[in-house]
Amino acid sequence: MPSLFNKNLSENPNRRCMKKLLSLICMLLTVTTLFAQSYSMRAGKCNTRSNYCPKWSVFHETTYNFGGIAINSVNADVIVMCNRSYMASIRFGVNYLTFPKISAAGAPVEFNFMIGRGAWLFEAGLGVDYLDVYKNYNTSSTSNPNNVSWLAATGRIGVRYERLNGVFFRADYNPHVSLMNQNQIEPISKSAFLHMISVGIGWTFDN
Repeated sequence: MPSLFNKNLSENPNRRCMKKLLSLICMLLTVTTLFAQSYSMRAGKCNTRSNYCPKWSVFHETTYNFGGIAINSVNADVIVMCNRSYMASIRFGVNYLTFPKISAAGAPVEFNFMIGRGAWLFEAGLGVDYLDVYKNYNTSSTSNPNNVSWLAATGRIGVRYERLNGVFFRADYNPHVSLMNQNQIEPISKSAFLHMISVGIGWTFDN
C-alpha cells in the first residue's frame, strides 16, 4: 500500500502538467478560431464593414467580337454571397446602341461566382442577354427589320478587380450562343456561337 501511494504521488505532477498543457492548447485553439472568424485574408475584418464584403457595383461594359458586334451596357452587380475565399453575385444591366445603323435596347442578366482572397478574383458566370432591335436606319437591308428580338445564352470566364469604395474592373472571355432570331440580325447571322470578350469598369460600394 505505501508503495502504491507513493507511486500515485509521483504521477500527480505529471498529470498536472498534462492538464495545464491541454488547457493551454484549448485556449490557443479557441483564440485562433475566434481570430480566424473575425479576420478575412481576402478582405480584412469581417466585422469592419468598410474592409470586408462589397455590397454592389455599378459599371459600364463593352462586349466585342472583332467582327462588327459591340454590345455596350450599363450594369449593377449585387453581391448575394460572401466568404473569405469566394463571392457570388447577380448582374442586371441595360444594353444600348449595339450595332451600326441600328438602334437596340436590351437587358443582360447573369450569375457570377468569384474565387480569391484579395482584390483580384477569378470569376466564372452564366446568363442570358436580350436585345430588341427597334429601329433599322439602313432601309435597303432586309436582314435587319425593325422590332426583332434576339436572345442569347452567355458564359463568362476571366478576372475581376474589386474592393470596397474603389475601382471595379473586369476582363473576360464572354461567348454568346444565339437562342432566338439569329438569322434576322445581320451582324450575328454568320454563326450561332459568337466568340466575344468583354471589359467593364466602374465603382464598388459597401451599402
